Amino acid sequence: MRVLAVKLDLRGDWELFQRLKDLSWQAARYRNLFLRALWAESKNLCVDPTKNIPHDVTRWIRHDEKMELGSNAYTAAEREVLMTWRRHAKRILAGAPLPEWKTTAALTIRGNKDRKESGVRLTRDGDRYVIELQAQAAKCEDGAWLKIPLACGTVKDWQGPLLDDMAAGKISIRKAAIVVKPERRQVIVRLAYPIAVQFGTFGQRKATLGPIGQNNRLWLRTEFESRDFTGRLVTLLKRKQEWDAIRRRVLCQIGRRKGSARSKRQTLANMTWDGWLTNWLHQWSREIIDWLKGQGIGDLTVVGLENADWPAFRFTQMLKDKGDMLAMNVHTEADLADAGTERAVKREIDRKRKQATKAGAAIRELEHRFGE
Repeated sequence: MRVLAVKLDLRGDWELFQRLKDLSWQAARYRNLFLRALWAESKNLCVDPTKNIPHDVTRWIRHDEKMELGSNAYTAAEREVLMTWRRHAKRILAGAPLPEWKTTAALTIRGNKDRKESGVRLTRDGDRYVIELQAQAAKCEDGAWLKIPLACGTVKDWQGPLLDDMAAGKISIRKAAIVVKPERRQVIVRLAYPIAVQFGTFGQRKATLGPIGQNNRLWLRTEFESRDFTGRLVTLLKRKQEWDAIRRRVLCQIGRRKGSARSKRQTLANMTWDGWLTNWLHQWSREIIDWLKGQGIGDLTVVGLENADWPAFRFTQMLKDKGDMLAMNVHTEADLADAGTERAVKREIDRKRKQATKAGAAIRELEHRFGE
């Protein structure tokens, strides 16, 4: 699945903007109530204990609390709640608080492979694209469908053919997430659509580690899956800064007692930063290589790990050594033809371009102010 984000043209139509905002609030409210209904059923609670009807709490919520949401809107909300419940049910039943959807959460509308059954459609009106959303119930004054044109400036050169295929029905829209930004008076729609991906032969697939992005973001990307290793890198950098303080704090906690405390002090005195770092990097590199081997990766490209203050060369060498033992090629020369490398590098280039655009706008604003 891929996601295409487009901006809607709501200039001068304040009522439609407010309508989308209200529907987003209703969807967030319905998600929170439906999640509580699942929790109640897990506790064997029911609306009428005498009838003993299965799933009567969720049926009651679906019947009385969906307000003005259309069928494709509240069923999409229920799917999100069910996925969240499967992920967090054990923690919730163990005493963790229930997750909450904010009122500004995206309004999701379910699509379908069959265009007639889909709640999201894209059409052409002359030179403009119009998106049709079955966001509200048919009993509403305007009917079930909302027709909104796309903003003129959002259609890029590479988006035109894709939008044409969506309008012609060649590419089906499986889901639409409507994000309302009240502070900017903007509405953005994220269209999820399927694409055909040809995976390489098991053992000959490719992956990319890096580059290190903003806030030390570090991703390991394969042709079909990604893992976030930002937490590992941030922990390493913080541990490096606080190593001496940690050793002093542990020594104070051990104290000057005899017996086992003495052996602990001796062990801690022999533990150096370089020794801990080598062990940490060995464990981390072993985890990466084992995971890649299980994914059928034969080539790993390591790019852009020198952006942080840590031994990137030593870590790369460990990856190479462990990769050689499992017949996996680890190299540092990137090939943009690879899907994982192209996605990783383009993401970093887009981020740099956005930063340059914002800086340029700020400079122009300052020049304008000084020129007044």
